[in-house]
Amino acid sequence: MGIRRQLFQSLSEAKRLKHTDEYAEMHSANIVYSIEDDWIQKEQLTKKDEMIRKGLAELSPKQREILYYRFTCDFEYDQICEIMSMKYDSDRE
Repeated sequence: MGIRRQLFQSLSEAKRLKHTDEYAEMHSANIVYSIEDDWIQKEQLTKKDEMIRKGLAELSPKQREILYYRFTCDFEYDQICEIMSMKYDSDRE
């Protein structure tokens, strides 16, 4: 391949990459969060928290204890059954 052809290909490649970078820069997402967005997000989290608290309040102490071991302590079901002297099937219900 001749020098002229190599130079032309190199310049074409560089030009294509430059246009790709410019396109990506023009179309990149500029995410700006407003105070209202923060308030809405906090309100949604508060509502979810309230729903979880209400749901937990409806559970028996034994059920809450199982959830504590499973999700806070990250115990497996067989470990929870052993701790609580339960059969594996009753723990999964």
